[in-house]
Amino acid sequence: MEEGIRVEPGGSEMKVLKVDNVNEAFRKAAGMILNDDKWYEIAPREGKITREYTQPVTTVYRRPWRRVLFSDVRDANPFFHLMEALWMLAGRDDAAWIGQFTKNIEQFAEDDGHFHGAYGRRWKEPIDQLRTIGNHLRTNYDSRRAVLAMWNPLSDLNANKKDIPCNTHVYFKVRAGELHMTVCCRSNDIIWGCYGANAVHFSILQEYMAALINCRMGLYYHVSDSWHYYLDNPTYKKLTTGAAYGEEDYYMGHGYTPTRIASIAVINEHVDLWEEDLRRFFTDDWDDPTMYNDLFFARTAYPMRDAWKCYKRGDLTTALHLAKNISSPDWGLACTQWLQRRVK
Repeated sequence: MEEGIRVEPGGSEMKVLKVDNVNEAFRKAAGMILNDDKWYEIAPREGKITREYTQPVTTVYRRPWRRVLFSDVRDANPFFHLMEALWMLAGRDDAAWIGQFTKNIEQFAEDDGHFHGAYGRRWKEPIDQLRTIGNHLRTNYDSRRAVLAMWNPLSDLNANKKDIPCNTHVYFKVRAGELHMTVCCRSNDIIWGCYGANAVHFSILQEYMAALINCRMGLYYHVSDSWHYYLDNPTYKKLTTGAAYGEEDYYMGHGYTPTRIASIAVINEHVDLWEEDLRRFFTDDWDDPTMYNDLFFARTAYPMRDAWKCYKRGDLTTALHLAKNISSPDWGLACTQWLQRRVK
């Protein structure tokens, strides 16, 4: 063997997982966690033992709009995932609003109550990259320059911050009338990030951009350079029982057609109205579903937020009633199941 060339224990090829949706991806990942021997043990974060796959892993989603994870084992919080995706699209970075949906996230905010690495703020400042990329691709479908940046070497490289962007860049390209998206992730927690939050956040970003460009959603490639999990993750401990294999994929089993985030005919013709709704959603003065232009906010996002408020007040009965009336079948089912798991 030539000196200086290192052969990884698991071989040199990138691992590729081709899946229909995030539920299939989660099951495949669970199988690799339990049965694959191509892992290193490292401790990059305060001594926490992490198992990292020996090669980068790319997940290819054929239907990225099937983004909701139905898993009792993972017990993903659907309220938090959708609210955080909208929080990102709104360009926000404050811990106060998003912190109401999960008690753990605020520990990653800086002392001023804002997240250093918030994707949404980086999408919108110092320029609105989303609108700029949308306008660029609308006039040049064949472009290879549609790059969305989330990593800033001036503020991130060797920075002493609690929250450094894990996902660093997104590439968009239009081919045969479809918008394909490649997300580059430097550090990807398999259980919490890759097949939970990331699948929601970036597929919603892709859907928004496709509507803005006026084309169909294509494939979503998620490239994880460090694809890993923590040994103290409670979901990992559940996975060791093999429980994930028996879970149902409601997309495949019931043929659910998810409600898109923009039910106005074509968002690119009404983007200002849609974004007005997005701004209203974060303002208590607009706490009325009939005031929204778009049915997605009125019939999916708003009742989800309302159900969460009831849950936090301890009113599970009303929360379940509201969840069962969410118009998007996948979000409605996921919210209902999540709440039912908390009924004592």
